[in-house]
Amino acid sequence: MASVNAKKTVQLDPLGTGDKADVMEITPLGAGGEVGRSCCVLRFRGKMIMFDCGVHPAYSGLASLPFFDPVDLDEVDVLLATHFHLDHAAALPYLMEKTNFNPKARVFMTHPTKAIYKTLMSDFVRVSHHSADDNLYSEADVLRTMPRIESIDYHQEVSVDGIRFWAYNAGHVLGAAMFMVEIAGVRVLYTGDFSREEDRHLKSAEVPPTRPDVLIVESTYGVQVHEPRRVREARFTQRVASVVRRGGRVLMPVFALGRAQELLLILDEFWEANPDIQDVPIYYASALAKRCMSVYQTYINMMNDAVRRRYDVGNPFAFKYVSSLRSIEDLDDRNPCVVMASPGMLQSGLSRALFERWCPDKRSGLILSGYSVEGTLAKHVLTEPQSITRMDGKEVPLRCSVDYITFSAHSDFLQTSSFIDACQPGNIVLVHGSSEEMSRLRMALDQRYNRGPPERRIALFTPKNSHTVALAFRGATIAKAIGVLPKHAPAEGTRVRGVMVRKDFTHTLMAPDDLQRYTRLGLSHIRQRLVLPLAVPMGELARELAKLFENVVVSSCSSHSNGGVGSLGRSGGSGGGGGGDGGEQKLTSALGGTSPPGPPVVSRIVVVSAVTLVEERDTGGHKVVMSWQADNSTDMVADAIAALVLRAAVAGGIGVGGGRPAGAPAPLAVEAPNTPIPGSSSGPVAPPAPTATSEPPTVAGVKRTVDGTLVSALAPNVKASTPAESTAGSGQALVKAEPQPVLDPPLPPGVTADASVPAVASAAGPVTSAAALAARPTVPSAHGHAGAPHLLDDDFVDAALAVTRRLLSARFGPIQLSRRRPTVSRLVVDLHAVTVDHATGGVACVSLVVRERVRLALHRIQAAVLPIPDYYCPCCADCIPVDEADGGRGRAPPKVEAGVKREPPPPGGVMNGAGDSDAMAIGAGHRS
Repeated sequence: MASVNAKKTVQLDPLGTGDKADVMEITPLGAGGEVGRSCCVLRFRGKMIMFDCGVHPAYSGLASLPFFDPVDLDEVDVLLATHFHLDHAAALPYLMEKTNFNPKARVFMTHPTKAIYKTLMSDFVRVSHHSADDNLYSEADVLRTMPRIESIDYHQEVSVDGIRFWAYNAGHVLGAAMFMVEIAGVRVLYTGDFSREEDRHLKSAEVPPTRPDVLIVESTYGVQVHEPRRVREARFTQRVASVVRRGGRVLMPVFALGRAQELLLILDEFWEANPDIQDVPIYYASALAKRCMSVYQTYINMMNDAVRRRYDVGNPFAFKYVSSLRSIEDLDDRNPCVVMASPGMLQSGLSRALFERWCPDKRSGLILSGYSVEGTLAKHVLTEPQSITRMDGKEVPLRCSVDYITFSAHSDFLQTSSFIDACQPGNIVLVHGSSEEMSRLRMALDQRYNRGPPERRIALFTPKNSHTVALAFRGATIAKAIGVLPKHAPAEGTRVRGVMVRKDFTHTLMAPDDLQRYTRLGLSHIRQRLVLPLAVPMGELARELAKLFENVVVSSCSSHSNGGVGSLGRSGGSGGGGGGDGGEQKLTSALGGTSPPGPPVVSRIVVVSAVTLVEERDTGGHKVVMSWQADNSTDMVADAIAALVLRAAVAGGIGVGGGRPAGAPAPLAVEAPNTPIPGSSSGPVAPPAPTATSEPPTVAGVKRTVDGTLVSALAPNVKASTPAESTAGSGQALVKAEPQPVLDPPLPPGVTADASVPAVASAAGPVTSAAALAARPTVPSAHGHAGAPHLLDDDFVDAALAVTRRLLSARFGPIQLSRRRPTVSRLVVDLHAVTVDHATGGVACVSLVVRERVRLALHRIQAAVLPIPDYYCPCCADCIPVDEADGGRGRAPPKVEAGVKREPPPPGGVMNGAGDSDAMAIGAGHRS
């Protein structure tokens, strides 16, 4: 036989997708290169299925069990037993009661198999002649397994945690089944013992209508071919008649159930047709078969048409010339007789006792009608020995005739090859056959199927026990669409919208309204509600939102004569609309158009028909309540709106002409110098030109010494220059002195002071923080971008810190503030202490989950509150001139070319250049 490695991988790509392969492993724990103790394990996609679990008839005790060591029995998900024969099911009680077999695993077999299993296993325990130490299990163990065994019908589909399987009739014995298993779209057919030939009471094995990817098939008879049924029956009956007519006794070792019923039907019919031998008794020595005969009568519908027709007029298993034999003492064997006794391989029991008594008589005859396993007495007798050894150790001569007329319901080569032709599998794994027969069958199948085109070849495997065959499968994920596709065939590129439902390894795309109809899922809508501080009139907020979004609908009580409600969009022209107070109309406002004489009093804003903003007033000041139905796209819109509102709360206004509502609390930041004073009719005020006597610009969080040196309070590692070293009009401040923290900002609501907050080890990289803003100059921005806070002084930094802490407090609860380190806060989240450093954006916490939650919230808040640095603005190269008075040291940022991504400067804003390598250049923040 060709050698098989412990693990052999075959790369397959049936769909040609090139996707990552999933490896399927098939390991025979028994019946690999032998007949007996059938047990095969399939592992794929994290699932494990075990097929059959029998004992070896040539061994006893633990030596007869399958080799369980290569697998973890606790991982078995499903066990499928094909039929009730001992070599396929007798180890099942031991597996379930004596090992670490998964207590949650489910065990399945057909209804007739389960009905006979209990009686057959109990009889196996009673007739076994092992010592107490070798007994595999007791009758009590058998009874405890019964509640866990589930029964299924042929073609009944069952799903267990992503494993789909169903059974087909195998034709071997009553209730024998082949199992088709499907995992993640890959199908495996395990045949067990099967027969494609219909006999006197059983149907032939079915051919599955679906093509399996892998076929695990028996190879019991290898390349042998059975005799035609009629020829075989005629030879059998003639041989029995010849023995009894010469005065001998006929012994037929058979399995208690299976072929015995077939032979009894043949003999009863032959006795009916031959009156000269009707006085010769036929004994069936099996109390077990008598007890199980009711099962055959119950499941008569599973047999072939001939038996069902006979059942309409009488019981076909009520034999006329067959009698039951309880024990050997009840047998009168002085005259010719025919005895059918179990076991079928003469291992022990009544068949062994009768054979040892009759074998010295040359008139008697032994007819073996089934397959004999290597190592059994039946197999030894076929070698024509001169004598045999009795169970007591004595030698007796073998003078009786020995005939082998197989009625075995196992597939021969012609049946196996025709079955493969019908199934057309891509891979075949041979089991349940001796090494010689498996090797011969493999060579014959290779000659038959692998001499043609490569695309039609079949991979053949003959693994030994505990050896693994590994098959790699690649395939695309396919989803079934329900109610989301048009009735006609969709064209390529058609957009399909719905909910993708994944259950185990299947995907289904359906409309949300169909969830409850086709699944056990329910549809829930999440309504988000967020309260934000409002620092500008709603009308101005709506006008700014119209610059960002296409569809902004406002509800207003207009102060103008036209009144009404409008929609602010990006289309040109000044908007207006009629319709009366409190109604809804569409108003448009161009970015560069003229505005109405006065802003309307807006109370409600709807952005892109998804996000609603409503103004509220209470004792705490003006607020805006933002609400929306959560989904991916609407959440992004809500984030952008929240960022705009929070920036307005920090800067005290939005864009040019911004203002605060009447009676609103004081702004959180100082107004930009080029922003008009609320209520003033004048336009933007130009920033004052610096003079020689003007005070040097102050820096947020920086105190001034007597000699004019600037000392930073928030950036302790940055040095400040003297006023003479600062460049007037360049929009930059050069800082060089080593400072000490002196900032003591006011405490926002929900924040308490704590001087014991320790230093924080940053849990994330640097972000645009209050410390970076502390070194920004107070000169006006050279851009004049709308929406940018143009004065970054102490008030702005304090306000940014206050807003950040206020939002963190609203999200996570009370905050403690350290007066010794003004940029450090401490809070408790889910019983875990958290320390936040606003200067670096660092978050420290022993819980990684809590730390990431706080860090993400902090970064989102800072991104909304703090201004965007200059280097993120593509227009900076055009709107910031190089300072000629500085000798070229003041430099403009490089231009951004199309398709070229410009990297931002390193954290802290340090930029190295000619003449100021130690300087920190901080550009004025703006919003592009």
